[in-house]
Amino acid sequence: MSILSEIPLIPKNPPLLQRCTESVAPSSGRVEADVSAWYQATPPKVYYIPHFPKLEEDNVRQGFLEDEQYDKLLSYCPQLWFQAIVEVGKTYGWRIGELIKLTVDQVNLVLRTIRLHPGRTKNKKGSEVKMTVRVHELLTLCVGGKGSDAAVFTRPNGKAVKHFTKLWQRACEFAGVPNLLFHDLRRTAARNFVSGYFLKLLWLVCLPMVTRACTSRIC
Repeated sequence: MSILSEIPLIPKNPPLLQRCTESVAPSSGRVEADVSAWYQATPPKVYYIPHFPKLEEDNVRQGFLEDEQYDKLLSYCPQLWFQAIVEVGKTYGWRIGELIKLTVDQVNLVLRTIRLHPGRTKNKKGSEVKMTVRVHELLTLCVGGKGSDAAVFTRPNGKAVKHFTKLWQRACEFAGVPNLLFHDLRRTAARNFVSGYFLKLLWLVCLPMVTRACTSRIC
C-alpha cells in the first residue's frame, strides 16, 4: 500500500485531476509523477497527492542480490572501476546510465557527498547523497589525479567506462545469479533502505527519482 494512500484529496482543479486519473491506466507511474509535479508547482494545481489504485503487474522483476552473492560477484573482477561502480550502484540504487556519466566535479571528498545534476537522471531531477566509508575509500582512488570534468569510472588504460555487459554477465554467472541485471542493484538498495514505514518515506525524500509505485512493488 502506498504510504500516502490515506491522505484525502483536496483538489484545486478537480476537472484536471479527473481527466488525468480517467485517461491513463491506474498502473502508470506517469500519472503519479504528473500529479506530484502539480503538487510542487507554484502555485500548486492540487493541494494533496491522491492514492492511485494499482493494477496487478505480472512483469515485475524480483531480482535481489544477497551479501554472499555480492561478495562473490565483486571477487570476479578486482579492477577498481568495477568494484566502485557496483558498490555505488548497490548502495544508492542509481541507474547504470547515471553512474557512467558521473564526473569528478560531482564528487566532494571533503564533504563526502556525491551529486547527480538535474537533467542527468531519468526524471531530470538532481540528487545528493552522503558517502559511506567504503564508497569514500573507492571514489578517493577513482578520482585521484583527474581533472574536474573527467569520468569517475575509468579503465586501467584511462578510458571512461561506457559499458560492461559481457563482464557483468560473466561476473553474475560466477556469483550464481546468471539472470541478474545491473538494474537489480536498484531493488537491492531499496530493500536495504526500506525496513519500515518511516524509512520508506525517508527513502522517497532522499531519492526523489524513485516513484511511490516503484517502492510499493519493492516493499
